[in-house]
Amino acid sequence: HGLEPPIGKSMSTEDMDLFAYMNSKFVYVEKHLRTQLIDVYREAKRRRCGIEKKTIKNALGLANVAPDEFAYKTTKSPGYHAILAGELIHWIKCQPVQVTLATHHGNECYQEAPVNYRNMTFFLTKKTQILMKHSASFECDHALPVGYKIDGRWYYLNPNPTPAPTPQILKPDSNPTWSYEMPEHRGTSGIYNQEQLDKLRNRIMANVEKTAIVDG
Repeated sequence: HGLEPPIGKSMSTEDMDLFAYMNSKFVYVEKHLRTQLIDVYREAKRRRCGIEKKTIKNALGLANVAPDEFAYKTTKSPGYHAILAGELIHWIKCQPVQVTLATHHGNECYQEAPVNYRNMTFFLTKKTQILMKHSASFECDHALPVGYKIDGRWYYLNPNPTPAPTPQILKPDSNPTWSYEMPEHRGTSGIYNQEQLDKLRNRIMANVEKTAIVDG
């Protein structure tokens, strides 16, 4: 760590350069900071790579049981339909269309959001947002309302749409593994050792004392 002074060599205080000494300190600190920034970049890159590997692994696990969910996780976008064909999965991008939320009487709710399209009722699948003709129905419960996120806003459909508060969002709980490392010997490392610095200080103080005596 740092720049070590010459070993086994004596140096006269007249030959010592304080500017060079301070410059060596700055060079040492700059090299230390550069090393720390490189470590931060590598740690961030390693963590991102690990997250992407887990995402791909989880998505592949859904390919056989939920192809559309696999398409949503891999494309990170709604509107994709996936068809499993042997060991291949074909993605089909659906054409976007304009729909409106459907309103109806009674006390019947659905797992998918009911919408109107061309004067017909369809159901909008969760996340993938693909239109389907049927959806599982159940009796509405105002204590446990049915909610959907549509155009960036949340709504209750119990059974008619009403604005809903944003629910709690789950976030990954990850502890950072990188920590800042303090530079060692930053106060003592340099081109001069402690003995040489003591001699220089004594020489400077001797000149100060001599000047004070003469002025006195």
